[in-house]
Amino acid sequence: MAPTTLKALWNQRSRWAQGWLQVSLKHLWRGLRSPAFTARQKLGLFVLLGWREVQPWLTLQILPILMYAAWKAGGLQHLDRAVPVCVLAMAFTLVAGPVQALFAWRLAVPELRSRRRWFWSYFLVSTVFYSHFRPI
Repeated sequence: MAPTTLKALWNQRSRWAQGWLQVSLKHLWRGLRSPAFTARQKLGLFVLLGWREVQPWLTLQILPILMYAAWKAGGLQHLDRAVPVCVLAMAFTLVAGPVQALFAWRLAVPELRSRRRWFWSYFLVSTVFYSHFRPI
């Protein structure tokens, strides 16, 4: 059953995240060393089990790192070429939750679409706490 309260949603997502972490720790390194997998399969395994654990935390740190780098370099114009890629990754992560809320509202049946507060709540929560509340 779908969670009906914010606490139940938090608990469900925490259990799922713990399960993904346990699966990742158990199978990632063994799979990457396996001669049975092709390089493409190993890349897919790395993205599914490895990168998905690290990416949300790295993306959330991009803005503070860029601000510090700009301060140390003497301004944004002195930063290197990797900056646009970092900003794009951060923007993608920050925008994904609100875009999901917009599509959910747009595709909802009229009875649910009339409950705009639900969609606005998800919009705000997913913007701030995106990495924990996003659908897996």
